[in-house]
Amino acid sequence: MGSHAAASIISEFRGREPRTFDYGFLTQCVSLGRREGLVQFVRADDSPRDRFLTGRPAARVKEQVVRSTVGLLRIAARRPWVIPLTPGMS
Repeated sequence: MGSHAAASIISEFRGREPRTFDYGFLTQCVSLGRREGLVQFVRADDSPRDRFLTGRPAARVKEQVVRSTVGLLRIAARRPWVIPLTPGMS
């Protein structure tokens, strides 16, 4: 969202119309320690689906979400031009 906000400010400063921001959810994750968790699959509007994960598999998914977020932030800090090329980050 931050990169979209920055791009919107730059667009307005240059007299252009900012692009719309579309955001949708895939899951909601809750960490319950290292060995337990809950991952609820949801629709784009955040309404729940019938599918979910619990226990150790859910904790692994949650950990992967955190690691991938941190990894993407590290890449963006070194190579900001990559952000528009990343799906969902334009």
